[in-house]
Amino acid sequence: MKKIKEISEQFAVIDSLIVEILNCAAEDFLGLNERFKEAYSKSTSISANAEEVFTVYASSYTSESLLNLRLLFKKFSQAKKETNKYADSIVKSIDEVYDILDSIDLHSKNINQNLLTLKFLLANLKITGIESQSVELTEEKDELFIEFNRLVNKSKLAELELAKSLHGNMKLLREGVDRVKKNMRNANQQIGIAIDIINESIQIFSEKQQDLSLNIPKLQENNAKLRDSIDSIITNLQYHDIIRQKIEHVQVSHKEILNNLSSEDEEQKNYLNQIGELVNIQSALLVRANKEYQRAIEQIIDKFKIIGSIAQSILNQCKDLKRIQESDLEQPFTSVAHKLTNTTLPVSKFLSLLARVNNLLQSIKHNVNLMVETSAIDDEANRFGELLLKRIKQPELMLQSNLIQQIETVTFDIITSRNQIGTLYMHLESKITDIERLSELISENTKSQEWESIPTTLKEIASNLLECDDKVSVLLREKFQASNDLGEIIHRAVNQVKYYEVFELKILEVIKLLNHIYSTLTGKEESQFDKDDLEFMRRLYTMESEHKIHNMVIKGNAGFDDLSETDQDESNIEFF
Repeated sequence: MKKIKEISEQFAVIDSLIVEILNCAAEDFLGLNERFKEAYSKSTSISANAEEVFTVYASSYTSESLLNLRLLFKKFSQAKKETNKYADSIVKSIDEVYDILDSIDLHSKNINQNLLTLKFLLANLKITGIESQSVELTEEKDELFIEFNRLVNKSKLAELELAKSLHGNMKLLREGVDRVKKNMRNANQQIGIAIDIINESIQIFSEKQQDLSLNIPKLQENNAKLRDSIDSIITNLQYHDIIRQKIEHVQVSHKEILNNLSSEDEEQKNYLNQIGELVNIQSALLVRANKEYQRAIEQIIDKFKIIGSIAQSILNQCKDLKRIQESDLEQPFTSVAHKLTNTTLPVSKFLSLLARVNNLLQSIKHNVNLMVETSAIDDEANRFGELLLKRIKQPELMLQSNLIQQIETVTFDIITSRNQIGTLYMHLESKITDIERLSELISENTKSQEWESIPTTLKEIASNLLECDDKVSVLLREKFQASNDLGEIIHRAVNQVKYYEVFELKILEVIKLLNHIYSTLTGKEESQFDKDDLEFMRRLYTMESEHKIHNMVIKGNAGFDDLSETDQDESNIEFF
C-alpha cells in the first residue's frame, strides 16, 4: 500500500506539472498566434507597399519619357552643332565684309590722294597758263579751271563722305563681330547646360528602368519567400493542438491509473506491473512531444526572423530606387524633376541669344545695304576723269606734254580705283546675301514648333517625376514605420516564448518522475531506462500506435509484439 500511495502522489505531482506544461504551451502558441497576425498584417502591407512603389516608378520613368528625353538630347546636340557652324559662318561672312570695306577704304584713300595731286596739277596749269592762238579760247580759260576745280572738289567731298560712312560701318562691324562671337559663345554654353541636364536625366531614366527590370523579379522572389514563411508559420502553429492532444492523452491515462489504484482490486499487483510498461511509453511520448514542441517553436521563430529579413530586403530595394534619384548632392537641384524644369531657362537663353545675333545680322545687313546704295557716284562725277582727259588733250590749248602726262596718269589711277571699288561693292552685295541667308536659317530654327513644344514636354516629365517623388516619399515613410513595427513584433514574439523557461524544464521533471515510477515498479535502475526502452519507444510511437499500446497496457490483453509492421513504420508518424 505504501508503494501505491507513493506512486499515486507522484502521479498527482505529474498531473499538476502537465497542467503547467499545457498552460505554457497554450500561452506560447496563443502569443505566437497573436504576433503572427500582427506580423502578417505588417509584412503583407510592406509587400503591397513595395509593389505600389515599383508601380509608381514604372509609371513615371516610362519608356515614352525616355524617348522624349533622347529626342531632346538629339535636338539640343544638333542645335549646338549648328550653333558652332553658324558662329563660324557668321564670323567668316562679317570678316569678309570687313575685308571688302577695308579694301574699299584703301582705294578711297588712294582716290583722295590722287584728287589732291590733281588739284595741285590744275593749280599749276592755271599758273603756267594755257597758250592759245584763239582769243576765244583764252576767254574760256577761267571757265575751264572753274569747271575742273568744281568737279575735283565734288569728287573730293563725295570721297570724304564715303570714307566717313565707311569708317563708321567698319567700326560697327568690328564691334558687331565681337558681340556675335560673345552671344554665340554664350548660346553655345547655354545649350551645353541643357544637353548636360538632359543627358544626366537620360542616364537616371535608363538606370531606373534597368533597376526596375532587375528588382521586379527580386521583389517577386521575396514576396514568394514571404508567403512560404507565412505558410510555414501557419503550419507550425497547428502543432499546438497535436502536442496538446498527446500530453492530454498522458494526463487522461494518469487519471485512469489513479482511479484503478484507488480501488481495492485483488488483481492490483498485476496492474502495477502493467503501469510500469505504461509509464515507459508515456516517457517516450513526452520526449517526442518535447522535441516536436521545440522544433515547432524554433521553426516559427525562424520564420518570424525570415519575414523580418525579407521585409528589410524589400525595404532596401525601395530605398535603393529612391537613392538613385537623390544621389549627387552637389548638383544645384534636389532632383532630376527640378533640373528638367529648369532646363527651359538655358534653352530660353539660347534662343534669346540667337535672336540677338539675328538682330545684329539684320543691322549689319541694313548698314551695308545703305553703303551700297550711297556708293554710286552721279554720272558727272563718274565721268570726271574721261571729261578731264578729253579737255586737256585739245590741240588748241597747247598744254605742255609733261603736264598732260601727269594729269593723265593721276586721272587713270582715279578711274582704276573707282572701277575696283565698283567691283568690291558687287562682292559686298553677295556677302549681304550670305548674311541674309544665315539670318533666315537662325530665324527658322529658333521659331520652329519643336522649340515651342519643349517647355511643355519638360514640364510634363518633371510633373510626373515630382508626383512620383511625393508618392514614393509617403509610401516609404509608411514602409519605414511598418518595418519598425514588424521588428518590434518579432522581438516580442521571440521574448514571449516560455518554452526554455517552463516547458522543457517541466517536461524533464515529468519524465524524471515517470522514470522513478518505472524504476520503483520494475526494480530497474533509472539509467537502464534510456538504454533499454526509451529509444525503442521513440521509434515506435505514432498517434495510432500510442492508442493501441495504451489500450493494451490498461486492458492487459496484449504485448508490444502484437503491433503490426505498419504501426511500427516510422514513415507513418502523424503530425496532424
